[in-house]
Amino acid sequence: MGVISAATENKNRDRIKAIFFANPINLALAQELKREHDPGLVSVPIFLISDTGGGDESLVVSGTKLREIYDAAPETVGKIMARRAGADYGDMLPLPTAI
Repeated sequence: MGVISAATENKNRDRIKAIFFANPINLALAQELKREHDPGLVSVPIFLISDTGGGDESLVVSGTKLREIYDAAPETVGKIMARRAGADYGDMLPLPTAI
């Protein structure tokens, strides 16, 4: 949410050269929380990653919901989608090299 908003709405968005988005919440939940973000407005390369752990997929993003965010990003920007096997939500940021 915040990283996409920073890259699309922030007054300094022209300084952002790429986006790393670890375990984003799904688009429907973002809308419910009034924290909507539009991946379709992204104009820089984007790297999306989520865990495959047993977390509550209504809160964090499942593989299907991650794909929705990926598909919403424009085809004109570089984009990568990955899932970290055997990892839980809390593992995503402290161990970024173990992808």
